[in-house]
Amino acid sequence: PFEKHFLLAACEDKQTAADARIEGEFRGAFTWALSKAVKEANGDLTYDDLISRAGGNLTGYDQRPQLECPTVLRAHKFLAPLG
Repeated sequence: PFEKHFLLAACEDKQTAADARIEGEFRGAFTWALSKAVKEANGDLTYDDLISRAGGNLTGYDQRPQLECPTVLRAHKFLAPLG
């Protein structure tokens, strides 16, 4: 047995998560970046892929998204059931 938890955070604790006008609407930059990552991958990505792609989508923002989870779960498919 192992811990089964994931924590996705918009930024490091010393940073501020941006809200911005993106695609004509005000929204959280991290939420937008996550949504874009999932859409671009058609939902077929691991948690490592998700946080990496979201970070890439945040170019121009002074924030670095964080993923906290047991190492074994980093390669787990996003939102797939845990065994």
